[in-house]
Amino acid sequence: MQPLIDISALSACFKEYGPHPLHYVYRLLQPVTPSAYNLLGNAVNNMFDAVVSSKEPLQEILQKSWHDDALLYLDVDEDQLRKFYFNTVRDQYDHIRKVVEHEFPLQGINAEEAWLEPSFVCPELGLSGRMDLLEVRSEELGVRSAKIVELKSGKMNEWQGQAKQAHRVQTMLYAEVLHRCLGIDKEHIESFLHYNTYPLLEHQIFPEELCESALSLRDEILQILHEIAMGKGRKYFTRQAVENMYPHEFGKLWCNYDKPQLLALAGAIEDAAPALQDWFFEKLQFILREEELKETQPEAVSLRGLPLIELGIDEKKEIKSFVLSLSDASEHDFRPGDPVILYPMDTNETTKANAIVLRGSIESITDTQIAVSLRHPERPCHFSSLLDNHQPFALEHDTINSSISQACRSIYSTLLKGGPEIDNCRLIVGPPGTGKTSVTLRNMVHDLYHNTQERVLLLAFTHRAVDEICETLEAECSYVRLGTMTDTPEAFRPRLLQPIIDACSNRML
Repeated sequence: MQPLIDISALSACFKEYGPHPLHYVYRLLQPVTPSAYNLLGNAVNNMFDAVVSSKEPLQEILQKSWHDDALLYLDVDEDQLRKFYFNTVRDQYDHIRKVVEHEFPLQGINAEEAWLEPSFVCPELGLSGRMDLLEVRSEELGVRSAKIVELKSGKMNEWQGQAKQAHRVQTMLYAEVLHRCLGIDKEHIESFLHYNTYPLLEHQIFPEELCESALSLRDEILQILHEIAMGKGRKYFTRQAVENMYPHEFGKLWCNYDKPQLLALAGAIEDAAPALQDWFFEKLQFILREEELKETQPEAVSLRGLPLIELGIDEKKEIKSFVLSLSDASEHDFRPGDPVILYPMDTNETTKANAIVLRGSIESITDTQIAVSLRHPERPCHFSSLLDNHQPFALEHDTINSSISQACRSIYSTLLKGGPEIDNCRLIVGPPGTGKTSVTLRNMVHDLYHNTQERVLLLAFTHRAVDEICETLEAECSYVRLGTMTDTPEAFRPRLLQPIIDACSNRML
């Protein structure tokens, strides 16, 4: 299967002054700075899902946003939160309600039957993505139709009175993927954009050449990533490369905003000491080469034809988990905590390339059944009939868009700091049973915790090794374990960050 490019990341390369593949490459490295704008975007997504599905009051939605992004809230400037976030969020909520309650019916969108955040994989186009809202209908004579709604926090291109080019491309590619994956004719797919700065729902129409341009840009991106993976990518990280992106563009957006940011990024790499430059490009090459090699590996183990035997529905009537029967399944290598995808099999030929894909992680496994916790809650209206008929599902390891951005941003941040701080690291090595955890690590932590003000981060390669570390720490100190409920033993779950945050009713605590 050819490499998959995320639709959102590809679309972001389409600026108002034109597209360029280096936007994708530089975006892999650019650190994400916590801001009230980012927090508002996350909160808006929660608002939209809540208004469409359960009509939760704003206070409950904001509480959920705080729980989801607690560390970001604590890292954002308090004045910025008060002046922008809290003064804006009420208007955004009101606009979403007006659009869902009034504009949706006018456009023939049935919110109660719509999918929220469905995922798709399209190997034919080399694209994957997740839509905000999708309604699929079966009309008379077997004709199928679809309506797509994409949500955007912020403003449209007001000086031209139209949607931003990146958002138009994103919505267009969703329609193209829907056509290829589900076989719905393009003339029966309607696309809408909702900028929640305004109580408006804008219908979108796309010229055919725009899709061709987007797919051509995708090929250019893959070619650049391949060159970097082969150790031939240094030419793309220079000030001159940035200058050459739009040599005839003199607009404010490029000259005053985007260009200075990209020049600063490329300049930091270009001005680094030769040894540090070598280290950076060696690590970047390794990351992208590993990503390429994944595409040459055999298909991951999958299980097919697993009957649906239970839906985990919460008090808000949202599906949080699926339970599938393993009674007739063959051997597998799934473990609790593994990220997975699953999808209903309408026929034996159904694959992830022609289905709506659900993403989640393994919650538990027995000899007879497997429980999958969903990443995004689903609505019972889509699955109740499947449960009644014990609909067969396919289960696969989730290798879709395994994010390399975090690794790339990490090495760029390290370069900005002058290189890896090896002097501050301690590596404990030894065969099993030699006391690495029970003696050496225990004594180190005891001394640091009781005799210094140092902050300590302990790492291990496996969950089992982390479990052993936690057992050691229980008697020594207070600590926070990083992970999820599904990959953490019950004894250590109270130490996870999420339960600690859930116990806080106020972000100021």
